[in-house]
Amino acid sequence: MPTFALITFGCQMNHHDSDRIGEVLSASGFERVSEPETADVVLLNTCSVREKAEQKLRSEVGRLGVLKRRRPDLTVAVAGCVAQQEGDALLKRMPQIDVLVGPDNIPELPTLVRNAQGGAPPTARAEFDLEAPSFLSARPAGAAGEGTCVKSKGKEKKA
Repeated sequence: MPTFALITFGCQMNHHDSDRIGEVLSASGFERVSEPETADVVLLNTCSVREKAEQKLRSEVGRLGVLKRRRPDLTVAVAGCVAQQEGDALLKRMPQIDVLVGPDNIPELPTLVRNAQGGAPPTARAEFDLEAPSFLSARPAGAAGEGTCVKSKGKEKKA
């Protein structure tokens, strides 16, 4: 079973999104571990509003880059507002990152991570759907889940 570690920098919404990320990955067969050094996937969830969150991200990605040189199979993913705002530019500045995902794309994370583990090039998915936002949906993309409630446009609906 693949493992993941989750590091959160920033605001309360980031902590909420980290809970959703953990749920999505766990539901897709990933096991959470507490130490990034032992994980197959390290995910950094960061905020662009809180002071120094982006600096903490740069520092942590640099540290993970050292670990990745020793363990080339390590997958580094970044989520949150910084991922949303920076997109592909962040991938260009930080080549250690394999997956970048915005808050609205959290359900896609398991597929993106598996693609990266299979050798796909670094990928950024940071698109916010203004017509039908799904950022509160924690169900992984493509997962079965009849009867699951998700919120969209402020209204609950059956998925």
